[in-house]
Amino acid sequence: MKTLLLSTFLAFAFLIPTPLRADDAGELLKKLEVQITKSIEMLQGEKGSSRYEIDRITGDLARLHKDLARDTFNAPDAERALTQLSTSKLTPEAKALVRQISALLSGLAEANEKETAARTNATLEKAAAACLSAKKDSDLDDVAAELNARKQRPVDYSSSAGRMRNSSKVETAIRFVGQWQEYLAQAAGGYDVPAKNILRELADNPGNYPLLTRAQVLAKLGPEEQAETPDVLLRAVKNLDDLPPVIAQLTKAATPRRYRSSITFDPSATVFELNQIHKAHTAFKAGYYNQAFQVGTVAPYGGGGTVSSLETVRLRSLLLAEVLPRFLEVSGAGELKPGENPSQFLVRLADEATAKGDWDKVQRVLDAYRLSAFASRAPAWLQGEITACAAFLTGQNFEKAGQFALAVSSYQNVLRQSGSKHAPLKEAGERLAAIKKAHPEAFAAVPKEAELRDVESPVRPGPRPVTAP
Repeated sequence: MKTLLLSTFLAFAFLIPTPLRADDAGELLKKLEVQITKSIEMLQGEKGSSRYEIDRITGDLARLHKDLARDTFNAPDAERALTQLSTSKLTPEAKALVRQISALLSGLAEANEKETAARTNATLEKAAAACLSAKKDSDLDDVAAELNARKQRPVDYSSSAGRMRNSSKVETAIRFVGQWQEYLAQAAGGYDVPAKNILRELADNPGNYPLLTRAQVLAKLGPEEQAETPDVLLRAVKNLDDLPPVIAQLTKAATPRRYRSSITFDPSATVFELNQIHKAHTAFKAGYYNQAFQVGTVAPYGGGGTVSSLETVRLRSLLLAEVLPRFLEVSGAGELKPGENPSQFLVRLADEATAKGDWDKVQRVLDAYRLSAFASRAPAWLQGEITACAAFLTGQNFEKAGQFALAVSSYQNVLRQSGSKHAPLKEAGERLAAIKKAHPEAFAAVPKEAELRDVESPVRPGPRPVTAP
């Protein structure tokens, strides 16, 4: 039985992949095998020794081999295997080796991650070269199979950021190669329109780790086609009056054609946005500032990170730049400065109005900033400053009307809001002090903070005590 167990263990260990290239770790692992063999012999010689214990030790060593192998390296699993071995019945020498290997794990993980990244990048470079040289879709079968083989290696939530990044690169490359094969198949079949549509899709939606540069993809379209791509057309728009001819060209490109692949360039979303911006610009020139402002602050249609969508964001900024001074009823010094974007302009206006104590203007500017920069997800500090300005203005109205108790409540509400840069905190405190001095009875009539808490969260009586009969 002893001979059979040892021969089975050694044969199994021999078939396991070679450990990671760190020579010292490999040597330590070989020494650990020797010591574990001695430990198993020791256990077999003991009375009442457990076959389960021997099998567990053998299995932990096998897992450790696999977890430290180059292609299947897994530091967390290796650590678990080492922890299991450290609690097993091993020789003191074996336990010392387990501790030494455990101390090397972080270095091994870093070395493996660098090697994996280098091998992944080499595979991606090979795939990129294959795409450029391929004449038909079958020319990419081998590189697609190689990429899929790398994808099959499992990545779980405990994986490192580097390993997750490599996995993402491979998955993006697989999608790119698949689209390139579709492009080659369409071109070989004589379907030029869908083939070019695929190239435009790849050029305008490159993904996180594109295999080819945008210029390399567009080179397949030819110089005439490149000149008509959306980003080139939109970058040429420096004034919103130049939009109509660009919209006409993009609308023509979006017209349905007889042949379309499932992966196509579809500029309809961009055309929709441009039409909205053009209509808002027309409304602005006609004096309908609110309508133009609403278009400028709405979230872009379709979203995404393509060049064309970034260009429409730029055009929306141009729209806001012309609308905001009229919408906020500011002029002269209230115009945008050269190189100043709408958000920077609004923050500057808010700073200037705060310095002058013009809280009505501060409120209007901050509200425009909330809509244009944050839409429906304004941060708490900004909403707090807007509410504080509104409460202060309300307090002033109550005070002018002789409703001093209501004015006190409004001024107190100013002090409760979050945010302080553009909030009239000092002014609210001064008005409270003035009312307290001039109208003490009105000030005293307003519930104090502790009283308000008692009203909002009354203390409920506890259970009645049980008394003896």
